[in-house]
Amino acid sequence: SGAISDMTLAELRQYHIDTGTNIEQCSTEDLVIPTLSEYLSVCSNQGIIPVIEIKAETISDEAYANMQKDLAEYGYDASNMVIISFFSEPLRQMESRYPGVELMYLTMSINDEYVQTAKSISENCSVSSQYSGVTQREIDLCHSNGIKAGVWNVPDDACARFRQMKADYITLNY
Repeated sequence: SGAISDMTLAELRQYHIDTGTNIEQCSTEDLVIPTLSEYLSVCSNQGIIPVIEIKAETISDEAYANMQKDLAEYGYDASNMVIISFFSEPLRQMESRYPGVELMYLTMSINDEYVQTAKSISENCSVSSQYSGVTQREIDLCHSNGIKAGVWNVPDDACARFRQMKADYITLNY
């Protein structure tokens, strides 16, 4: 327990992943928290577009430089990755480093303020909200402002409703 930001990599690697799809097919050695480089390696080998969440509001230039090095090593650039965050500044930073990269501003709801913030970050920035409370009105608000709308933590039984509403992104609750 505790804040991940207060732990070293060695401390984090002592914990094992204990839930997830197909977890029973993995060995204990495979069930460690991966580094960004390990995650990108798997994505690259599988031909998968990585979705990378930046969890801190402020990050050092050194951390951004390390991320850029890892991304370049596995062939990732603005055309083949997605960056998500609850904070606008990391999204702005990634847009400046990777013009045109797909960005997703994570929120707990969709409203005009969040839509305007996303638009100010980049023309490639969408708003993605925790699904409860998102209605057609919020999806339409995004679309009428020329941005994509997403919902996250969606249970299986709500997927069809969000597809019908034309949500651009649906992140399942797995």
